[in-house]
Amino acid sequence: MPQAGAADTGSQMQTPPMISGDSYPTEVGSEARSNYLSGGVGFQTAYYDNMIGASTAKPVSDISYTINPTVSFNQSTARQRTAFSYNPGFIFYQPTSELNTVNQNATGNYQYRLTPHLTIGANESFQKSSNIFSETDGYLEGSVPGSAQPQGVVAPFANMISNTTSGQMSYQFSRDSMIGAGGSYARQSYPDQSEAAGLSNSSSSSGSFYYNRRLGSSQYCGLRYQYARSLDTLPVLGQSTTQTQAFTPFYSIFFTRTFSLSFSGGPQYVNTVEPAPFGKYVSWVPSASAGIGWQGMRTSFSAGYGRSVSELPGLFGAQVSTNANATARWLVTRNWSLGANGNYQVQKSAGPSILVGSGSGHTVSGAISAGRAINEHLQLGFGYDRMHQSYGNISTIASVPNSDQAYVSLSYRFTRPLGR
Repeated sequence: MPQAGAADTGSQMQTPPMISGDSYPTEVGSEARSNYLSGGVGFQTAYYDNMIGASTAKPVSDISYTINPTVSFNQSTARQRTAFSYNPGFIFYQPTSELNTVNQNATGNYQYRLTPHLTIGANESFQKSSNIFSETDGYLEGSVPGSAQPQGVVAPFANMISNTTSGQMSYQFSRDSMIGAGGSYARQSYPDQSEAAGLSNSSSSSGSFYYNRRLGSSQYCGLRYQYARSLDTLPVLGQSTTQTQAFTPFYSIFFTRTFSLSFSGGPQYVNTVEPAPFGKYVSWVPSASAGIGWQGMRTSFSAGYGRSVSELPGLFGAQVSTNANATARWLVTRNWSLGANGNYQVQKSAGPSILVGSGSGHTVSGAISAGRAINEHLQLGFGYDRMHQSYGNISTIASVPNSDQAYVSLSYRFTRPLGR
């Protein structure tokens, strides 16, 4: 099964990550594996110097204790690939014990090759979280999108539920030509709106179609069309509906099997209907994106840039989002690893009027981490995460614009190989 970032090895074409929706891996080449069953449990202690609990009106310092059981499954054959992971988190705070909670995080991915040139796939993810740093694991494992994606706005310690379902297919109808299509549905909500004052519940659906043409053995170009519809709901304002259509030519080059670069850009049509008295807004805006991914035996790096109009989780109404991110990882020795990532994004209301609570502003976030393998099963992790959110019209964030944590973690993991 072809992987994101792989170069051609024959007549079978690849799909650039920017177009396929695949991600650049962050693990280094020596860690890449498949056909395994893995499980374990982690313990993490974190210190926060700027958080708000239900019983206090001003930021306080706090310590959390987290227990993270985990199980994952990955199996690949000549025709299919299946991956699943489940990672709940039991978090206890001291002294702000009213924030004690149980988080949930589950993902599933499936791909099946119906014929040598026709592949279908499906993806599902679910998350229940109440901590802005819930996904920190100390090792920066996982993946990042093929181009920078806006992350929306997060209430630092409010309960939030999100769910995303997507599917895709690709068909190579000649040696150097391929078509593909995909669709997705996503929903994010805050069960207790009082914990996230000023942030909206949102849902969105999208569909896309692309034509991919191979130029030589390592270059691709083509055209992608994408339609998206989103709905935001905020009790004090009502509902906002945004529809976008984008026509974006793209170009990708695979310098090596694990090193690729992609560009995309074109016009985007925006149709937004806001509650009275603002009404309807229609416009054409430019959109652009770029992505680079490199995976070596001991290091990996990926970065992306994007600009487009879209619905962003937590923000009310359509936003013009400009964002950039980067992730790097280095396996210093057999037992020590270092990692870092950063993200910067700016949001501005896409309409002519800025609604109260629309939340135009910017976000800056970053993280550094270190991991030490004590033995085959035990790992020790250290790290620091920080996020700054500046959205003056959102009271939940205005009261705590800066969130950070320093943590130490200890995890036990086992892996069992699976037969092909």
